[in-house]
Amino acid sequence: MILSNLSMQAGWKTEGLPADRVSLENAAIITSCARYPLIIDPQLQGQTWIKGKEGSAMQIIQLSQKGWPKKIELALGNGNVLMIESIGQEIDAVLDPLLSRQFTKKGKNQFVKLGAEDCEVGNSFKLYL
Repeated sequence: MILSNLSMQAGWKTEGLPADRVSLENAAIITSCARYPLIIDPQLQGQTWIKGKEGSAMQIIQLSQKGWPKKIELALGNGNVLMIESIGQEIDAVLDPLLSRQFTKKGKNQFVKLGAEDCEVGNSFKLYL
């Protein structure tokens, strides 16, 4: 595999990733992609692995929750890892600038427009869908 090596794969296995070839290939893509990964995971194996990989600092939300835009703003600004679970076929249009990485640079900081507000994007921000 070009996107990973044996030590990376061993690390993923200790984080809870199944050892089958498809899981290892998907993990290599997820860890090296430039976009936010959309994970279709009916058996929840990928979700379990990401939770093990990112640890307890990861925030998990659903778009059906009350106040989800504010939670996304906080995760962005703090540079947290965010997982949005149970996304349907339609994703709220408020997230389009974030998903398409329409970032603007002001000084040394990056910002993205969510709704009517410009939100700062922390350097360590990660998003899983």
